[in-house]
Amino acid sequence: MKCIDVIYGGKVYILIFKYASGFCEIQEKNNQFNIQLVHVSKLELKSG
Repeated sequence: MKCIDVIYGGKVYILIFKYASGFCEIQEKNNQFNIQLVHVSKLELKSG
């Protein structure tokens, strides 16, 4: 799977998995131990 960078709470995360419910697992780019479950509506795609 291609890495997709997203922004959540002013930090850059990598999208790990998107569930059918609209929730996503995201991992902080510089901290592999920080994984969060958030709704896709709270994310924005990182351009570039």
